[in-house]
Amino acid sequence: MSGAAPSSPFSIVAAAVAAWSALLAVVLSRLMAARVNRRLPQAERISSIRQSRDLRKHYKQLYPRTKLVLLLDAAIVVFILSIIVLMESLLF
Repeated sequence: MSGAAPSSPFSIVAAAVAAWSALLAVVLSRLMAARVNRRLPQAERISSIRQSRDLRKHYKQLYPRTKLVLLLDAAIVVFILSIIVLMESLLF
């Protein structure tokens, strides 16, 4: 018998939601960087390893009518909230 407390279904769901929202945020930011890089000159392109702080600004300038930035923000918010819920369910 291990010393770890059994996980509740609530904490498992919170962990799964956190993982999926983090994955979605990474995929969306990589997609945004790729789309921005297609339009930028070679010298100004955003590195795929290190995301630029200006990615959101560049993307909104190049694609003003897209909802991708809003979806990225939502994924980040869901990630943060699910981590908070996970921590609460594990600690209390």
